[in-house]
Amino acid sequence: MVVLLTSCFLFRSTTPHEEFDTFEEAIRTLQFTCTEPTVPEGYTKESIIVWVWATLEIIYTKSDSSRIKFRAEIFDDDYIKAINSFWLPEDRETEEFDLNGLKVTIRGNEDLYYFAYWYVDGIAFSLHLGEYTDSGLPIAIISTIIESVKNISNNRIKELENDE
Repeated sequence: MVVLLTSCFLFRSTTPHEEFDTFEEAIRTLQFTCTEPTVPEGYTKESIIVWVWATLEIIYTKSDSSRIKFRAEIFDDDYIKAINSFWLPEDRETEEFDLNGLKVTIRGNEDLYYFAYWYVDGIAFSLHLGEYTDSGLPIAIISTIIESVKNISNNRIKELENDE
Protein backbone atom coordinates (compact mmCIF):
# COMPACT_ATOMS: atom_id res chain seq x y z
CA MET A 1 0.00 0.00 0.00
CA VAL A 2 1.26 3.50 -0.88
CA VAL A 3 0.22 6.48 1.22
CA LEU A 4 0.76 9.93 -0.19
CA LEU A 5 0.79 12.82 2.26
CA THR A 6 0.66 16.39 1.00
CA SER A 7 0.73 19.75 2.71
CA CYS A 8 -2.71 21.28 3.04
CA PHE A 9 -1.03 24.69 2.65
CA LEU A 10 0.03 23.87 -0.89
CA PHE A 11 -3.27 22.33 -1.93
CA ARG A 12 -5.87 24.78 -0.62
CA SER A 13 -8.69 23.39 -2.78
CA THR A 14 -8.85 20.26 -0.63
CA THR A 15 -8.48 22.09 2.68
CA PRO A 16 -11.54 22.88 4.82
CA HIS A 17 -12.41 26.54 4.60
CA GLU A 18 -15.28 28.90 5.26
CA GLU A 19 -16.16 32.23 3.66
CA PHE A 20 -17.44 35.08 5.84
CA ASP A 21 -19.39 38.28 5.18
CA THR A 22 -17.46 40.36 7.72
CA PHE A 23 -13.99 40.51 9.19
CA GLU A 24 -15.47 40.41 12.70
CA GLU A 25 -17.15 37.05 12.00
CA ALA A 26 -13.96 35.61 10.52
CA ILE A 27 -11.62 36.73 13.30
CA ARG A 28 -13.81 35.04 15.95
CA THR A 29 -13.11 31.64 14.36
CA LEU A 30 -9.33 32.04 14.23
CA GLN A 31 -6.72 30.98 16.75
CA PHE A 32 -5.22 34.50 16.76
CA THR A 33 -6.42 38.09 16.66
CA CYS A 34 -5.53 41.26 14.76
CA THR A 35 -7.28 44.32 13.41
CA GLU A 36 -8.64 44.42 9.87
CA PRO A 37 -6.17 45.76 7.30
CA THR A 38 -6.89 49.05 5.56
CA VAL A 39 -8.49 48.58 2.14
CA PRO A 40 -6.15 50.14 -0.42
CA GLU A 41 -7.62 53.10 -2.32
CA GLY A 42 -9.51 52.02 -5.44
CA TYR A 43 -9.93 48.43 -4.21
CA THR A 44 -12.99 46.69 -2.78
CA LYS A 45 -13.13 43.67 -0.51
CA GLU A 46 -14.12 40.63 -2.59
CA SER A 47 -13.89 37.82 -0.06
CA ILE A 48 -12.88 36.87 3.47
CA ILE A 49 -11.91 33.22 3.95
CA VAL A 50 -10.66 31.26 6.94
CA TRP A 51 -8.69 28.10 6.19
CA VAL A 52 -8.61 25.45 8.93
CA TRP A 53 -8.90 28.02 11.78
CA ALA A 54 -5.28 29.05 11.31
CA THR A 55 -5.24 31.18 8.13
CA LEU A 56 -7.10 34.37 7.31
CA GLU A 57 -7.26 35.36 3.66
CA ILE A 58 -8.81 38.60 2.36
CA ILE A 59 -8.99 39.30 -1.37
CA TYR A 60 -9.24 42.90 -2.59
CA THR A 61 -10.05 43.66 -6.24
CA LYS A 62 -9.99 46.70 -8.47
CA SER A 63 -12.07 47.46 -11.56
CA ASP A 64 -9.07 46.66 -13.83
CA SER A 65 -9.01 43.09 -12.40
CA SER A 66 -6.02 43.82 -10.16
CA ARG A 67 -6.02 41.69 -7.00
CA ILE A 68 -4.37 41.94 -3.62
CA LYS A 69 -4.35 38.92 -1.35
CA PHE A 70 -3.78 39.61 2.35
CA ARG A 71 -2.88 36.59 4.46
CA ALA A 72 -2.29 36.03 8.15
CA GLU A 73 -1.30 32.51 9.24
CA ILE A 74 0.04 30.66 12.23
CA PHE A 75 3.27 28.95 11.13
CA ASP A 76 6.91 29.37 11.89
CA ASP A 77 8.95 31.88 9.94
CA ASP A 78 11.12 29.35 8.07
CA TYR A 79 8.12 27.36 6.86
CA ILE A 80 6.34 30.44 5.46
CA LYS A 81 9.51 31.66 3.73
CA ALA A 82 9.96 28.23 2.12
CA ILE A 83 6.35 28.15 0.87
CA ASN A 84 6.45 31.74 -0.41
CA SER A 85 9.73 31.15 -2.24
CA PHE A 86 8.14 28.09 -3.88
CA TRP A 87 5.21 30.13 -5.23
CA LEU A 88 7.09 33.28 -6.23
CA PRO A 89 9.25 33.67 -9.33
CA GLU A 90 12.97 34.03 -8.78
CA ASP A 91 13.50 36.67 -11.49
CA ARG A 92 13.35 39.56 -9.04
CA GLU A 93 15.44 40.18 -5.98
CA THR A 94 14.07 40.25 -2.47
CA GLU A 95 14.68 43.34 -0.34
CA GLU A 96 14.13 44.03 3.33
CA PHE A 97 13.17 47.27 5.02
CA ASP A 98 12.47 48.38 8.55
CA LEU A 99 8.98 49.73 9.29
CA ASN A 100 9.04 51.17 12.82
CA GLY A 101 11.09 48.23 14.11
CA LEU A 102 9.27 45.60 12.04
CA LYS A 103 11.34 43.70 9.45
CA VAL A 104 9.41 43.52 6.16
CA THR A 105 10.59 41.48 3.16
CA ILE A 106 9.44 42.77 -0.24
CA ARG A 107 9.82 41.68 -3.82
CA GLY A 108 9.14 43.59 -7.03
CA ASN A 109 10.52 46.18 -9.38
CA GLU A 110 12.30 49.45 -8.59
CA ASP A 111 9.32 51.39 -7.22
CA LEU A 112 6.45 48.88 -7.38
CA TYR A 113 6.28 45.75 -5.26
CA TYR A 114 4.07 42.70 -5.75
CA PHE A 115 4.91 40.79 -2.55
CA ALA A 116 5.43 41.74 1.10
CA TYR A 117 6.01 39.46 4.07
CA TRP A 118 6.33 40.14 7.81
CA TYR A 119 6.15 38.08 11.00
CA VAL A 120 4.75 39.05 14.43
CA ASP A 121 4.18 36.92 17.55
CA GLY A 122 4.04 33.58 15.72
CA ILE A 123 1.84 34.91 12.93
CA ALA A 124 3.11 35.29 9.38
CA PHE A 125 1.52 38.08 7.32
CA SER A 126 1.81 38.55 3.58
CA LEU A 127 0.49 40.63 0.69
CA HIS A 128 0.45 39.10 -2.80
CA LEU A 129 -0.48 41.19 -5.82
CA GLY A 130 -1.75 38.81 -8.44
CA GLU A 131 0.01 35.89 -10.02
CA TYR A 132 3.52 36.74 -11.17
CA THR A 133 2.51 40.28 -12.02
CA ASP A 134 4.71 42.98 -13.49
CA SER A 135 2.71 45.65 -11.70
CA GLY A 136 2.67 46.38 -8.01
CA LEU A 137 2.11 48.91 -5.26
CA PRO A 138 4.43 51.66 -4.07
CA ILE A 139 6.10 51.09 -0.71
CA ALA A 140 4.01 53.87 0.90
CA ILE A 141 0.74 51.98 0.24
CA ILE A 142 2.23 48.66 1.38
CA SER A 143 3.44 50.38 4.57
CA THR A 144 -0.04 51.84 5.21
CA ILE A 145 -1.62 48.39 4.92
CA ILE A 146 0.99 46.81 7.20
CA GLU A 147 0.71 49.56 9.82
CA SER A 148 -3.09 49.18 9.88
CA VAL A 149 -2.80 45.59 11.17
CA LYS A 150 -2.58 46.08 14.93
CA ASN A 151 -3.49 44.35 18.18
CA ILE A 152 -1.83 41.18 16.98
CA SER A 153 -2.11 38.39 19.51
CA ASN A 154 -1.43 34.72 19.41
CA ASN A 155 -2.88 34.37 22.93
CA ARG A 156 -5.57 31.90 21.90
CA ILE A 157 -2.87 29.38 20.98
CA LYS A 158 -0.95 30.15 24.18
CA GLU A 159 -4.11 29.66 26.26
CA LEU A 160 -4.72 26.27 24.65
CA GLU A 161 -1.11 25.22 25.29
CA ASN A 162 -1.40 26.25 28.96
CA ASP A 163 -4.60 24.20 29.36
CA GLU A 164 -2.82 20.99 28.34
